[in-house]
Amino acid sequence: MKIPGALQTEKAAASYVRWVILGLLFWVSMCNFLDRAVFGNLAPEMPKYLHLEEKVTPAQLDQYWQEHSSEVLAAVHADTRAEGLNLGPSAESVAYMKDQIAKNSWAEWYWNMNTAFTAAYALSMLILGWLMDTWGL
Repeated sequence: MKIPGALQTEKAAASYVRWVILGLLFWVSMCNFLDRAVFGNLAPEMPKYLHLEEKVTPAQLDQYWQEHSSEVLAAVHADTRAEGLNLGPSAESVAYMKDQIAKNSWAEWYWNMNTAFTAAYALSMLILGWLMDTWGL
């Protein structure tokens, strides 16, 4: 029943703005999840692509040799008598040690990268949550 003289609201024109915003939110969320998945899948291969083996110093090699010489010799199937003779590492052992040191340094970098990402994500949720409560949707 219509009331004479009452204000009637006009129907708003159909707008696709809300669908565009929804699409953008979906796209950003998917990029966020894909980035994290890609980093996890690429992590074992990254030391090769970043050429971390070339950045290993002789001091790092000496320290690794002193701490892990028996493991290195076993990994490269070298003669364990060389350890008893106090001979230095062979070229194959040096390549193995550089690879292991590079993997260890990349693991630390990767951990730092994930920690920074997670901390920034948590902080942004705190700040954006406060803004959403203050301004409203």
